[in-house]
Amino acid sequence: MHVTGLDFETYGEESIRDVGLENYVTQPSFQVLTATLAEVVDGIPVNHRFFDFVTGGNAALDNFKRAMKTLDIVCAHNAAFEQRVLTFLGARIPGNMIWDTSVMSRCEGGSSSLAQAAAQLLPAGAGKLDEGARLLRKFSMGPTPPTAESVKNDPDWQTFAEYNIRDAQISAMIATGPWYQCAPRKNIDYASTYQMNREGWFVDIPLVKEISKRYEQNKKDLLDKFHADFTKPGEEPLNFRSHKQKKAFCQDRGVEAVSFDEMHVEQYLAALDKKMQDPKLEPGKAAQYAEVYQMLKVHQQLGGSSLSKIPKILALTSKDGRLRDQYMHCGAGQTFRTSGVGVQMQNLKRLSTIRDVETIYDPNVEWSNDDLASNLRQVFRAEHPDGRLIVGDLSSVESRGLAFLAGEKWKLDEYQEGRDLYISLASKMFNLPYDSIDKHSPERSAGKVGELSCGYGAAATAVHSFAQKMGIDMSEAEAAKLVSDWRAQNPKIVEFWATLQRLLEEALAGRQAFYTRDDLQVGITPIDTPESLLAMHPGAVSLLLTLKYAGDLVVSRVFHGCYRRGRDICYYKHSDRKTGDPWNRSYEDPKTKRREYYRIYGGKLAGILTQSFCREIFFVGLYSLSRALKSAPNAKLVGQFHDEIVVEWTPPAGPMSGMSLNEVEQLMEAWMCYSQFQGFPLAAEIKSDHRYIK
Repeated sequence: MHVTGLDFETYGEESIRDVGLENYVTQPSFQVLTATLAEVVDGIPVNHRFFDFVTGGNAALDNFKRAMKTLDIVCAHNAAFEQRVLTFLGARIPGNMIWDTSVMSRCEGGSSSLAQAAAQLLPAGAGKLDEGARLLRKFSMGPTPPTAESVKNDPDWQTFAEYNIRDAQISAMIATGPWYQCAPRKNIDYASTYQMNREGWFVDIPLVKEISKRYEQNKKDLLDKFHADFTKPGEEPLNFRSHKQKKAFCQDRGVEAVSFDEMHVEQYLAALDKKMQDPKLEPGKAAQYAEVYQMLKVHQQLGGSSLSKIPKILALTSKDGRLRDQYMHCGAGQTFRTSGVGVQMQNLKRLSTIRDVETIYDPNVEWSNDDLASNLRQVFRAEHPDGRLIVGDLSSVESRGLAFLAGEKWKLDEYQEGRDLYISLASKMFNLPYDSIDKHSPERSAGKVGELSCGYGAAATAVHSFAQKMGIDMSEAEAAKLVSDWRAQNPKIVEFWATLQRLLEEALAGRQAFYTRDDLQVGITPIDTPESLLAMHPGAVSLLLTLKYAGDLVVSRVFHGCYRRGRDICYYKHSDRKTGDPWNRSYEDPKTKRREYYRIYGGKLAGILTQSFCREIFFVGLYSLSRALKSAPNAKLVGQFHDEIVVEWTPPAGPMSGMSLNEVEQLMEAWMCYSQFQGFPLAAEIKSDHRYIK
C-alpha cells in the first residue's frame, strides 16, 4: 500500500470561512491554481509532482488526472476540501477513499492545523513555509485571480509553488508516521462522516428569514421598553453587549455578577426571586433587586447562542437549500466523538415547547425570542413535502458503557430488564420500593443527578453545580450526601477508578500496566514522546491508553508529556495557536479566571475510556447503517449528535424504488442496538417527523 500526499491551492472571491466549502467551490470565480502529489519514505520526502494549472492550462489538468489514476491511497489535511476539488476537476479518488491527516493528527494528540501539527509531531525543520499567509493573500484571496501573464516574472509564484509542495509533503509525513494503531483506523469510519457532510441538512430558508425578522423586532421592542423604564435623563442607555456595563448595573444595585452565561444567569434569577419573596426585605432594596431581575430577563430574551446562529445558517446554506459540512470527524478531544463546525448544530437549544412554526408568519401570533430559540431547530426539515427526518437516539449509553467496563452487574441487569435506571438507583440510595417512585418524584431527580454527574469521580461541588444547571434545587450538603450514597451503590465503578489510577502510576514510572477482566483488557503503556515536547519538558512521558476486547483493539488514546506536579499527574495538550509554543500545560478557567493545569487521574480516565468506548460502538452502528442505506435510494444519513443519528427519508416513487418509513426505522434500530460485546445491552428510541423536533 502506497500513500501519496495531495494538496491544492485555489482562488475564490468569497472566502471558504465566510461561505462554507460548497459555496466556495461553486462560486463563479473559483479556480484551482496548483496541485502537488508528494511521496515520502521513512519520514523523508523523496519525490513530488507539481501541477501548475495557471501556466499549464488543460495540459496540466490532463497530466494531473492521469497521475491520479496510478495512485493507491491519497492523503490530505482536512481532506474534505481536496475531495470536493477532485470532484470539481472530474478526477478519480483512489479506491473511493482518501486519508485525512487532520483526523490522524487529532488521534495522535496533535492539532487540526497543519502548521501546528507539523510543529508538534514532526521533526524540527519539517514545518510550513513562514510566507504562506502572505502568499495566500496575494494569489488565493486577491481582487483578481492570477493569470499566466501576471505570474510569468513574479518570483512569488515560485515560492507559492514551494508552499504547495511543502504542504503535500507534510501531509504525507503525518500519514506515514509511527501511529499507534488508532489513527489509520479512524480513516475507515471517516467515510461515513464525509458522506453525511456531502448530503447535508435541508433548510427552510423562508422560515429562517422570518425568524430573523421576528428576532430583530423583538430585540428592538425589548431594548426600547427597558431603556424607557430604567434609563434616567442624561444617562447613557445600558449596552447589553458590554459585560462591564451589565456587571456595573448589578453592582450599583447590590448584586455581584461574575458571568452572564446561561447557567449563571439562571442562578442569579433564582436567588433574586427568593430574596424578593422575603417579607422583611426593605422596599428600596426590593426595587433594586427587581431592576436587576428585569435586566437579566431582558438579557435572556435578547437571544443567546441559538438565535445568533441565524446569519451563519443563511451564509453557509448552498443554493440547493442544503447546509453541508457541519461535522468534524474525531473532533472532540480525547473521546474522538464527532464535533460541530460552522453553525455548531449540536448547540441548538432543545425544544422545550413544540410550537407550530407556520404561525411565525402570522403577525397576530406572539413569538418571544425564547420561543424562537427553542424552536429554531425546526428550520431543518425533510426536503420532500411528505418526507420525514428519522431520529434514532441511544438510551443512556454512557451509563451502560461505564457499568460494562467496571463490571457493575446490577446496573446492567436493570437495563437488560428495561427498568428506569434513575428510579432503580434512587430505590437503592433511599431504601425505597421501586414502585413507590415515579418519574416526577424528587428521589428520581436525585438518582438522575447522581447517575449523570458522579460516574467519573466528581466531587460534591461539581455535583451541586450540575444539579443547579439541571434546574434541580439541591444544597451543597445534599450534594455531598448524594455523592456518598451513589458511590456506596456503585462499588465496582469506584474500584475501577482506583484500578485506572494504579495503571497510570505504574505507566508513569516507565512500566507497561494492564488490567484484565473476562474478555476485557485495559492497558497504559509508555510510548515515544514528540521531540517538540521533550524540548519544552525533558523527562516528560507520553502514555498510550488502550482497551481490547477478546484480543481486538477497540480504543486507543494518547496523553502526551505526562509529569508529576506535586501530588497531581499532569500532561500537555496541543496548542492551536499559530505562534508560541506548540504545546500547552495549562489554561485559564473561563469561569474563575484561574490558571489551571491539565490533570489526569483515575476518574478522568474512566470518563475518557467510557466515552471513547461508546463512541466506537456508536460508529459501528453508524458505519453499518450508512452501508445498509445504499440499497435505499430514498433514505440518506444527514446528521449525528453524540449518540443520535438522523436519516432523511423520502416516500418511494414505486414498489422497487426504496424502503418504507417503517423499514428504515427498523433498520436504524437494528444497527444502533447491535453490540459485539457479550452482556452489553443497547437500546434506541426511534422517532420521525417532517421537521427536526428532537
